[in-house]
Amino acid sequence: MIDIAAPLVAADDTRLREQGEELVRYLRLPQHHAATLRRMLADYAYRLSFGVEEQLGVREALLALLRQVFEHIDAISPDNPWLRQQMQALVQAASPPLSQRRLEDLQARLKDVIVKQAEAREQTVRAQEVMRQTLATFLERLAQTAASTGQYHAKFEACAQQLERATSLADMAPVVQEAIQTARAFAADTQRVADELTDLRDRAQRAEAEVQRLRQELDQMAELVTHDLLTGVLNRKGLAAALDRESRRAERTGTRVCIALLDVDDFKRLNDTLGHLAGDAALKHLADVARRSLRPQDTIGRYGGEEFIIVLPDTTPEDAADVVRRLQRDLSAHLFLQGEQRVLITFSAGVTELLRDEPVEAAIARADAAMYRAKRAGKNRVMVG
Repeated sequence: MIDIAAPLVAADDTRLREQGEELVRYLRLPQHHAATLRRMLADYAYRLSFGVEEQLGVREALLALLRQVFEHIDAISPDNPWLRQQMQALVQAASPPLSQRRLEDLQARLKDVIVKQAEAREQTVRAQEVMRQTLATFLERLAQTAASTGQYHAKFEACAQQLERATSLADMAPVVQEAIQTARAFAADTQRVADELTDLRDRAQRAEAEVQRLRQELDQMAELVTHDLLTGVLNRKGLAAALDRESRRAERTGTRVCIALLDVDDFKRLNDTLGHLAGDAALKHLADVARRSLRPQDTIGRYGGEEFIIVLPDTTPEDAADVVRRLQRDLSAHLFLQGEQRVLITFSAGVTELLRDEPVEAAIARADAAMYRAKRAGKNRVMVG
């Protein structure tokens, strides 16, 4: 026990480490004096309690710092609603109680956000650089055009003055020839500049279209990540990863994994009565209650529409059904508020065990069938299949 505790809490406490080593040496002696052993154990336990308390404080401070980063990082990109929504979801994911599974999930989500945001930012920077270069070239061409126009204007003015001084056709002929050549050169330069400006305009329009496309891609990027944008729980991609992770863990440890398929009762009627925005808020309410009600090792995801799947590791089907029933009770105790109206949200659920070497789709189909039996039996029920 001392060998396990020391690395966890005694890394920065020299006195605690020395007391632990001294206690271990004493315990390895062939004979012990009871009073001395009690005193040494009491001293070590007293010192250890301070180490544990300090580690808890460090953990809480790190979590608070992490939440603060998540809450304020969207200030870096105030015009990026996708990033802001993902950061809000990360704040919820980093809230206690934490477990190794939730930390793994948080790490995967944060990595997903970082990768996608970096890709989009790099592409946006490239597009903006093209627009910057295009604008700089455009201004340079305008300046050149102005200077060139001034030069041609001076030449035409000189020709006009020579014509005024001419007294015969012989004097006028070379002046007229110079004016014609100047006009042709001016027309050629004007056409060249017009062609360049047209090309620059086309490049600027393409760059602007690329920036707009990237903005739309950022808005739609929630489809590429592992969490549902509306509710903050896992989406189908995230559920597939969680099911694969838990099935592999169960195979290594010889434990069992169950899944529960939830379907909100009378969801269409709720949408028709209160509106689709209220329906979205009701789904988010269910997800929020589920995060508080479920065990730390459980994982919930939105399977589609008003359907959710809960992954319950290290659990028998009977115990899994009890967990889901507790969620039903918690949902009944926390009514959904829509304006001044209190609305009871219920769901029917089917629970089944994920068998070894079984396709996940087969287990989901079995849970789905059990869920429909719960619907036919009167709704707001849990059936095991």
